[in-house]
Amino acid sequence: MSNDIFPYTLEHGARFIGIYKITEANYEEVYMRYEMMRLANDPVAQVSDGNFGLVGRKITLEEVKAHIGLEARAPKLTKAEFNKTLVESLRERAEWSLKRAKENAEGGE
Repeated sequence: MSNDIFPYTLEHGARFIGIYKITEANYEEVYMRYEMMRLANDPVAQVSDGNFGLVGRKITLEEVKAHIGLEARAPKLTKAEFNKTLVESLRERAEWSLKRAKENAEGGE
């Protein structure tokens, strides 16, 4: 991922993971939260596909560590608050999926 896009990705994602500054003491937790989001939802980084589009991919631990000191405007979340937010997001997506499945079962599409 190019260095001009990566800080933007981290800054944008900071509001979801609840860590606004990457430090030597927390970079592994930053990576873990992004990885949890990726595993539960979708890739959190987007890179060019070479055809003026974007494709998702995971963020590496080395990329996060290389950006120690990066700060973003984002609320701070404890691990418990982050976990709650992630589960709520998954529930919303699952409820939407259930609604679509029921509509399809009833002949909606």
